[in-house]
Amino acid sequence: MQVAVVEGGVAHLHKITITADYGLEVEVNAGVKNGDQLILQPPVNLADGDKVHVLPPEGGEPKTKN
Repeated sequence: MQVAVVEGGVAHLHKITITADYGLEVEVNAGVKNGDQLILQPPVNLADGDKVHVLPPEGGEPKTKN
């Protein structure tokens, strides 16, 4: 299991460890830290090291575009 994190305009894939699965939410204890900017619903072809552009918020959370 992994998540995509944006660091300096570059996507990085981080392996995570899930400790609890609540259906729509999971509890993670490794692989991400407070303040990490996650890419929600990354495209299937997103690769580690791809440059991404963070779009301004549209009513809440920032969105990313590959």
